Amino acid sequence: GVVVTVGSGGIGGSSGSPYGAAGGSSSFDAVTARGGFAGVDNSHRGNFSGSTNFGGVGVAAAGGGGGGAAGAGNAASSGNGGAGGVGLAPNSGLFAGNTTKYGGGGGGGSVTGTAGSGTDGGADGGTAAPNNVGGPGGVGAGGGGAGDGGIGGPGGSGIVIVRFRQPPAAPTSLVATPQDGAASITFTPGADGTSTISNYEYTLDDSTWIALSPAVTTSPVTIPTLTNGTTYSVKLRAVSPAGNGTASSAVSVTPGVVPTAPTGLSATAGNASASIAFTAGAPGTLPIDNYEYSIDGGTTWTALSPAVTTSPVTLTGLTNGTAYSIQLRAVNAVGPSAASTAVSVTPVAPPTPRPPRPVPTPTPVPVPPLTPGGTALTVDGQPQQVTSVPNPQGDGVDISGEGFAMTVQGLDGAGDPLGLGPDGALTLEQDRGVRTSGSGFRGSSQVDFYLNPPSVVTSRNSGVDAAITLGTATTDALGDFASTVTLPAGVATGDHVLQIVGVTPLGRLRAVSLGVRVEPDASITLVKGQRMDEGRHDRITATGTVSGLPAGTVLTPYVRLEGRTAFAAGIARVLVQSDGSFRWSRLVRADRDVTAYVAWTVVQSNEVTWLKLG
Repeated sequence: GVVVTVGSGGIGGSSGSPYGAAGGSSSFDAVTARGGFAGVDNSHRGNFSGSTNFGGVGVAAAGGGGGGAAGAGNAASSGNGGAGGVGLAPNSGLFAGNTTKYGGGGGGGSVTGTAGSGTDGGADGGTAAPNNVGGPGGVGAGGGGAGDGGIGGPGGSGIVIVRFRQPPAAPTSLVATPQDGAASITFTPGADGTSTISNYEYTLDDSTWIALSPAVTTSPVTIPTLTNGTTYSVKLRAVSPAGNGTASSAVSVTPGVVPTAPTGLSATAGNASASIAFTAGAPGTLPIDNYEYSIDGGTTWTALSPAVTTSPVTLTGLTNGTAYSIQLRAVNAVGPSAASTAVSVTPVAPPTPRPPRPVPTPTPVPVPPLTPGGTALTVDGQPQQVTSVPNPQGDGVDISGEGFAMTVQGLDGAGDPLGLGPDGALTLEQDRGVRTSGSGFRGSSQVDFYLNPPSVVTSRNSGVDAAITLGTATTDALGDFASTVTLPAGVATGDHVLQIVGVTPLGRLRAVSLGVRVEPDASITLVKGQRMDEGRHDRITATGTVSGLPAGTVLTPYVRLEGRTAFAAGIARVLVQSDGSFRWSRLVRADRDVTAYVAWTVVQSNEVTWLKLG
């Protein structure tokens, strides 16, 4: 607070002294209002209250007290006290808004004189009795009147004014922006308090406050001489004549340097867009937060949204067919880097996509004449190159062409491969399986299996009508499949065409045809007969039975003599009788054991051995 004393009255004039003492001074805001002197005669009653030297109007505070009347010997019998000085209402600084005036007290009169009147709260002056002390002045610094031959009265009491100062309120909403070796702090100022804000101070350690120099009274302020890479906790407070304001909340900031420019820009055109690859520059003392691009030579910059911190970046919203010159710059918390060298790009619209090709449904396809072991391949009905070879195990056929491969095997009743016939043809059996695996087809597509009767080779279209559907498989996501289908029990024996029809990855119809031989589900049992001595040679005899083969079927005997590793086909004709039986005999060397079996195509009997005689 501040204490202001509005001047006390001076002592009134005494006998023998023509003047009363000056009224007490009033000092406030560097303005002084003094009490008036005593009057020297009736025409000068000390009414100098309008004078800055002799009391009067205080510019920002109270008027001075009026002068006392002259003492005895100087027309004291008729001396009048001077009027109190006029007061003003202080209305500045700590007293802003004040309306109260503080006037001076009146001067004291002589024995017969009139006391001066106080003004604006000051008391009237007193009148002295003869040879006594003059009466006191009232509040507001009135002087006492002179006694006739007596002592002037004391001045009146001063007025004490107490007014408390109010410092500024704390700044709020601090936002710190790092700079190179400095930080910029924006804020919302608090209320001024009772005096205008004259500067701001900051602290980095919550203890020592540093005034900004030169003084700054508005947002933002700059905190200088910081160390890059060091994090600071900054508080602000305002300063005014009323004192230091309340401290703000802290805000953190890490000064640093901006990144260096990106280099090595390369652009790839897109549909109303461009992808820009680049080599990042050094990030400075703080990480790169985002990149900005300019398409007008660096006049305006657009931040990527969402933020991107690595190469490449994609610019969207461009116009197809328009050439752009693009620059990039990196941004960290301190600010943007220098601009990169420009790269040119012209966005382009993508070509109009073709409508999707319909996926064909596999159907049997006519093929040219095929003998057992022969192969054919068509794609959308057009002949293609194809290769067919025995598989590595020798029990099936490997077929391959452009973009695909498959393996086909015929199976017996136990599910084991039947193998290939003597002519290399794939052998199948009635009511038995055909195992196929392949790759190079459309993913998740259908593969169909057909058996075309021999009529497929006699006319262009008859095979399609007569084809026997064996089954269907579905490829996996990669276009591979594995499936086993079964031949009908009543399918005719002889030469046929096995056809496998699927879809290529491009949606074309692929038909793979293979000449095969269908055999009956037959079995042959050989029963050993006698071995008889006929001189230089022995005769061996055998009987047997057949199932699944018609009467008149010709069986071939195979003989292996002791000491040999291979069987040799005999020249005898072994005929199946109507009851399914057969008989066979042959001359052999007398000094050798003999092993034999009979067979029909891929159907083979058991082996029988005759030991040499003796």
